[in-house]
Amino acid sequence: MANEIKIAFSIKDTVLGAELSPTNTTLPILSEFLNQVINFLRGDSRIDLTKIKSSVDKGSLTVTTYNELGILDKAIADYEYVSKYNSLDKIEQSRAKILHEWESAAKENESRTYKLLISDDEATSVTAITIDKNTSFKMINNIWVNVDLYLYGRVFDLGGKLNPNVHLELENGTTIKIGALSTALSQDNENRLYKDQLVRIKAKQNINTHELKDEKLVSFEAYNPSFDEDDFNYILKKSSAAWKIVPNAISWVEQLRGNDGE
Repeated sequence: MANEIKIAFSIKDTVLGAELSPTNTTLPILSEFLNQVINFLRGDSRIDLTKIKSSVDKGSLTVTTYNELGILDKAIADYEYVSKYNSLDKIEQSRAKILHEWESAAKENESRTYKLLISDDEATSVTAITIDKNTSFKMINNIWVNVDLYLYGRVFDLGGKLNPNVHLELENGTTIKIGALSTALSQDNENRLYKDQLVRIKAKQNINTHELKDEKLVSFEAYNPSFDEDDFNYILKKSSAAWKIVPNAISWVEQLRGNDGE
């Protein structure tokens, strides 16, 4: 019988005055870490994890998964590529995104360390990746993630016979071509051409360059920004009168925060 390959994911940190562990954690940390492990294992093809045995181990917060049916072969291949080349360039984007998130978290919190470990039953083959404040994965700006965005700009072209789209010019002069369904445009009763509009789109965004691609229109949003000087002066007058009864604004804010003694 072949040795069983397993992948262990662990996170080390200090929380609530003690070392992070299965019995000493917070729900946000636990939820985020488990979701990241799940997304790493699923990969771009979103494999079914119900067929994979997993365990939460004692000690630091560690999740171990077992590759009994070969379902995790692609995850293991990507893992070994990162271990060998310290690069996220040629692995699945969903896994690159998680490793990039862990790298960023470790740099922001110097007590945070992530460790990935692949081994077999007899521990004859062990490969480890440690992610801490000193980690710097190589990337060639090819990591794209799905995003939902609101953009504001002027519509200067609208429609199209074969590939309907909306051409939007942003305030910085950048132009974006947003794909749209012909039915969505034909059922829109408002004339939006050559007018400033707020649009909601779905797209892919590069996590390094913030470049967008595959933009798709979700909806036009009601938005009419304006400045009324009379309203502004009225609000300013009322707020100034209200603040007159507060002798020390800084002390008042600190009291609201519960810092009475500071």
